[in-house]
Amino acid sequence: MTRGQARNGKVSLAYEMFGPSSGEPLLLIMGVGAQMLLWHEDFCLELVRRGFQVVRMDNRDAGLSTHLTHHGEPRLFDLIVRPKAAARYSLSDMADDAIAVLDDLGWPSANVVGGSLGGMIAQTMAIEHPQRLRSLTSIMSSPSARIGRATIRTSMKVAALLKHPVTTAQEAGE
Repeated sequence: MTRGQARNGKVSLAYEMFGPSSGEPLLLIMGVGAQMLLWHEDFCLELVRRGFQVVRMDNRDAGLSTHLTHHGEPRLFDLIVRPKAAARYSLSDMADDAIAVLDDLGWPSANVVGGSLGGMIAQTMAIEHPQRLRSLTSIMSSPSARIGRATIRTSMKVAALLKHPVTTAQEAGE
């Protein structure tokens, strides 16, 4: 395994590479807040055995990549009611991060696999940089952040539940 750091402006992106340079390029992008390590090393090595050169990366605000703490945390209300206004960066920014990793590796294109938010990042890469993707696999993902988002009513119920966390099995059942 080889470690690297790519840059997209002020953001540093950590990645790890498995397999020989003769392998078919494959980039793995994990979901929100998850480290690249969730693409288990055994899984990466199995992909190498199947002919790929595998790279897994940490998104911004995850793992060994830049954490943008200076932006502060958005308010929960804003995340639920006005997610675009609460966002500190966009899917396009994160897609550009992944492109920066491809650039750092010298890969003109790659097969891209994304899980959850990583799938949305991969889809955004395909839309904004179609020439850079050989294939796209989106796992447990959605084509839009609006699909599956909780309603204000549901969010208020969840907030009420969080005010009084359960501490026993009986409370959890109730």
